[in-house]
Amino acid sequence: MSDGGPRTGQNSAEALLEANELLRAIVDSSPSAIIGLDTNRRVTTWNNAATRLYGYEPAEVTGMAFPDAPQDMAVFTALFDQVLNGRIIRDIQIERIRKDGTKARIRYSAAPLHDSKGTVCGVITLTEDIGQQLDTLDVLKQQETRLRTVLETVSDAIIVIDQRGRIQSFSSAAERQFSYSAEEVIGKNVSILMPSPYREEHDYYIDRYQKTHEKRIIGIGREVVGQRKDGSIFPMYLSVGEGKLGGESIYVGIIHDITAQQTTERQLREMQDELLQVSRMSGMGQMASSLAHELNQPLTGASTLLQAARRMLEVGDPAAIGRAREAVEKAAQQLLRAGEIIRRLREFASRGDTEKVEVPVDTMINEAIALARISNKFGSTKVEVNLADTPAVLADKVQVQQVILNLLRNGLEAMDGVAKPILTVSTRLVNDMVEVSISDVGPGISPEVKERLFQPFVTTKQHGMGVGLAICRTIIEAHGGRLVADDNPAGGTIFRFTLARAFDEADDGNK
Repeated sequence: MSDGGPRTGQNSAEALLEANELLRAIVDSSPSAIIGLDTNRRVTTWNNAATRLYGYEPAEVTGMAFPDAPQDMAVFTALFDQVLNGRIIRDIQIERIRKDGTKARIRYSAAPLHDSKGTVCGVITLTEDIGQQLDTLDVLKQQETRLRTVLETVSDAIIVIDQRGRIQSFSSAAERQFSYSAEEVIGKNVSILMPSPYREEHDYYIDRYQKTHEKRIIGIGREVVGQRKDGSIFPMYLSVGEGKLGGESIYVGIIHDITAQQTTERQLREMQDELLQVSRMSGMGQMASSLAHELNQPLTGASTLLQAARRMLEVGDPAAIGRAREAVEKAAQQLLRAGEIIRRLREFASRGDTEKVEVPVDTMINEAIALARISNKFGSTKVEVNLADTPAVLADKVQVQQVILNLLRNGLEAMDGVAKPILTVSTRLVNDMVEVSISDVGPGISPEVKERLFQPFVTTKQHGMGVGLAICRTIIEAHGGRLVADDNPAGGTIFRFTLARAFDEADDGNK
């Protein structure tokens, strides 16, 4: 037994030494600054993290009071006294001074140390540097403030929903557009902002997208309708983007109310229709004098032939009766000619509807050229007509003929003063579109004017209003085609417009 005592004491001492070394290793490897203080606030323990945080080596502070700035002494003295009285302090955010004089923003915790008799013999403090966290938090707060400012000032409504369709954010513009307050809609399904049947189908759309990722609106945008709190419905353009938050999808919708835009477009179409009618009637005025001449010729001829036939019939000679019949037939032809002139004029002046029907291209062009000839505008101009074997098109015949007449007049006026004026009208098939070209050999159009050629009130004519080409482009685009102006390699300008071909059943089968 005598030999066992010393060995036991030795083992206990070794175990205590090992425990102290382990504790020291733990303290030194801790990422938090651990500082031990005695009852007089003198440093007894100073780990590596404390050196990194405050800049002091252990030898500089061990056995000395912690070097707080004078203005902070009262704060730490009060905290220190509370811990000495047995209180544990947790997670207090304060500032301390580093060796280089800079401030360290820290999270401070402290607890009392007891000796073997249970008496408080010191304080152990745990300190974490939270300066970078606070800086990051400040940056995030600033970004949030800027983002919130943008959201509150942008004119378009911005709505954020989660993957179950519940509203998470509702901007001020959204409140104005839908007449709901944010408090009324946050947490509710976004379908309350939609009229039927979209309201009932919305959850299905979200579920389908999450399963298939097929983009119908997300990442594309389209015109839809919304419903305000009072039940009124308005048109809007909706763009939706997708993001991730906490591992779940969120959807950000940007909504632009297009009520005013659609109203303006409708008023513009109405004004263009009125301008088109004015343009037609203006053309009528220009044709009035020449029309009287054109009608006078067949009517005078018919009158003369009928008077001659009457005299022949009065003679009663059988041979004269045959000549009278021939005169009457010629008079009938002259009257039919006059009737055709009047019919074309009536079609030209008629406003008509916008229903598109199947129209042969060559017929439409030839009739337009005939109308232009009535106006006696061609003069010495050589007109070349090169009509390819093209299919019929879907068009409002009167409107498209108005375009052709306007382009013909423009070409003729552009060649005023040209020694050998040539006006060329041609057609060709381009994919599923029929292209009509009208070219002149005039001086051409300057690049400055060409950029704005189809804008209203832009003209190269001395007395022109500048609405003709704007109306022409509107008509062609309403037919699904395009109207452009290109330089003519032979000098002058080529106007080209396209119209959709009319497919018959055989064509549909081939397609």
